[in-house]
Amino acid sequence: MRRFSALFVVAFASIAWCQVDGGVEPDAGVTEVVDAGAPVAIDAGVPVIVAPLPKPEVPRPPPKKEALVPKPVAPPEPPSPPIDLSVLLPLTPALSSLTYDLSAVYSRQGFGFTEGPMTLTGFRFIERNSGLGKMTVYFLTQLFLAFGEAAASSGLVQKHLGTSYGPGYRIDYYQRFSADEVAAMRRSREATGDSMLSSNMSLDLQLFLPLPGRSTASGISVEITPLTIEFADSGEVGMEIGFAYTRLSEPMPGTTRERVYDNLGLPIRFMANWQFLQLQLQWVPNFFGGFGFQQKAVEQNYLKSIEGSPDKPIFYNTSPLSLSVSLHPLRWLFVRGTGSWNRFTFDVGSLGFALEAGVRL
Repeated sequence: MRRFSALFVVAFASIAWCQVDGGVEPDAGVTEVVDAGAPVAIDAGVPVIVAPLPKPEVPRPPPKKEALVPKPVAPPEPPSPPIDLSVLLPLTPALSSLTYDLSAVYSRQGFGFTEGPMTLTGFRFIERNSGLGKMTVYFLTQLFLAFGEAAASSGLVQKHLGTSYGPGYRIDYYQRFSADEVAAMRRSREATGDSMLSSNMSLDLQLFLPLPGRSTASGISVEITPLTIEFADSGEVGMEIGFAYTRLSEPMPGTTRERVYDNLGLPIRFMANWQFLQLQLQWVPNFFGGFGFQQKAVEQNYLKSIEGSPDKPIFYNTSPLSLSVSLHPLRWLFVRGTGSWNRFTFDVGSLGFALEAGVRL
């Protein structure tokens, strides 16, 4: 009996399985027994909605935060530097320094004679250690030496070989310069010119003009300084020797005569320079007046000119000794005062002065 029941159940299950596989719905009232281990077949005609599996979310990186860049901060403005006034202060010039002075001059000079002092107004230009004075000296010396060389080459000037004497006669023997000797003169002239161009020279030029109501005198003064000697390493103290020519003239009131100051001299001066102050002591011995040592020659020239023709001038040939003081409040400005002792006699009529104001470059 038990075997029959088991077969019956198995057979019934097989029928049910076949019905499901063939698309026949099982009876709702019949209890279906399904083997849990067998696969379940689904009818193809019945729509089955299969929900898609959710896609795994990929984690997104957090948004990048922009780096905070600090705004550039302008540096504080530096404080304005203090005004440098040193550019206005004068320098302490050495005697070999390159400078240019241009000034206006008012001068009153007494020469120790009865005609009284001479009043002068004009301008003064001083060029220290530059090219104008150097080229002037170079031109004059080269011109003088070239004339001598030409005279020797042409036979106008000859060598003196000797002299012989006899009763009542004298014979001088001359010989022309040879070509080699003339060539040696040329080489010497060129070497002299080169030496001058490589040295320092200074030029002092003064021009005096009559000024109505102030002065009636006129004239010119030219000085060239080829020799400068410095006593200190700084070059601020030393001496100079030069060549000068001065001629001043003034008509004498009430007459047709003129009085003239004439000086062909050799200026010798001692100088000392500081930042705001410069001193200069100068003596100009005059070749026309006994070189400054013979005061009688000065008086004789004066008396001779007085006694001469009324249409000829009266000459003064003194050798003045002067002291100049220059003040430099600013680098480009200066004032200068000069006191002079023109004739070495102890009277006020022999004294003079000059006042200047100008610019220095």
